[in-house]
Amino acid sequence: MSSPGDSRFLYVGSIPLGEAESTLDDGCESAVGRRVYVDTHNGHGWSHRGHSLYPGYPAVPPPFQVRVGRFYAFRSNPRRGFLGAVEEPGHPLDGWGFVCCTRYEGQFDLTDRPTNYNLLVCPGETRIEEPTDPSTTGHWPALRPAGDVYSFGSAAIAETPDHLTAREARQRQEQYGDRPPAPRPTAGNRVCGGWVRRAILCACTLFRRR
Repeated sequence: MSSPGDSRFLYVGSIPLGEAESTLDDGCESAVGRRVYVDTHNGHGWSHRGHSLYPGYPAVPPPFQVRVGRFYAFRSNPRRGFLGAVEEPGHPLDGWGFVCCTRYEGQFDLTDRPTNYNLLVCPGETRIEEPTDPSTTGHWPALRPAGDVYSFGSAAIAETPDHLTAREARQRQEQYGDRPPAPRPTAGNRVCGGWVRRAILCACTLFRRR
C-alpha cells in the first residue's frame, strides 16, 4: 500500500548532524497501549538473522499490528520512535518485540501526517542504545534485539490503513494535480514499444547510409 519514500521530506542522513528534526508530535502519546498498523515495504531491503521465516528476495513480511509500549527521545527529538510488541494472530512475527525510528526530517503523527520508519523485531524485548554509547553515532539511534534472532527493515506506520491510503492520495494530488498518473506499461505494450523503437533506429541507420 505505502510508497517507500515521501519526496516532500529530506532523508535524515542528508542533513547536517545536530540540525535534523525528526520526531512525532505530542499527540501521539495517546497511542500508548493501543495498536497501530505497520505497512511493511522493501525500502533499502530487509535483513533476517537467526531464522528462515522469509527466505529469498525481497523477503518482506506481510503487514501487521503493533501495540505501542512507550515512545523514546533521541538527540533533540522528544519522540524519535517507539517500542512495543507485534500483535497479529497468525502472523509469523506475532508476539515479537518491536522498535522503530523515523527516517525523514519533519514532525509527524499517526493520523494526518504518517511517515516511514526503520524498524527491528525480535523474540523478546527490543531496546535503544543510549546516545552516549560509542556505537550510536550520527543521526540514527541503535535499534537492538534481545538476542541473535531478529529482522530489520522498513515500513510506514499509522493508526489504520485508511490513514496511509489518505496520505498516498494527498501525495498523488500534489504530484499530478487533477491529472491521473500515467498507467503502468503492460507486457504487451512494452514489447510493441520495443519493436517500434527498433524499427525507427533501423530506418534512421539506412537513411544515414544513403
